Amino acid sequence: MAVKIYGSIQSTCTQRVIFTALELGIDYDLHDINMMNGEHKSASYILAKSAKDSGKTALYFCTNEPVTVDLREQLASIEYSNFDSSMARLGYEKMFKRFMDKGEANDVVVEAATRNLLDALDHFDKVLTNRPYLSDHGFGLLDIYDAPWINFLPTI
Repeated sequence: MAVKIYGSIQSTCTQRVIFTALELGIDYDLHDINMMNGEHKSASYILAKSAKDSGKTALYFCTNEPVTVDLREQLASIEYSNFDSSMARLGYEKMFKRFMDKGEANDVVVEAATRNLLDALDHFDKVLTNRPYLSDHGFGLLDIYDAPWINFLPTI
């Protein structure tokens, strides 16, 4: 039986859950949510939201990733606090804000998010000098979490 994933394929959160399912060989059935029409705010979506809790869903799929707890916590904290939050702010300010007719990018927000993003990338770069992936034993959850945003780097 396939896992039901509710979300938009354009959503980085939904992509994170799909990447995890693919990496682990889990069959899934994507129930597309049209966020432009506000479906993500409907009662039926809120009851079945897996994309909103993408980190928890990914961890549910993979509870035995073989990495040291200290390194996992450190890298996950950097990913969540610096990389993901900075990419989300930059994506909103430099792409989605205009697309949603919410005005122009706020330069102060863009500058702060860029600094945080560069700090996260510097830390990841140091880790990646000794191995090919953030996770200790090959491609894993920490790498999956960042994958949806990598596509946006050249445009922001």
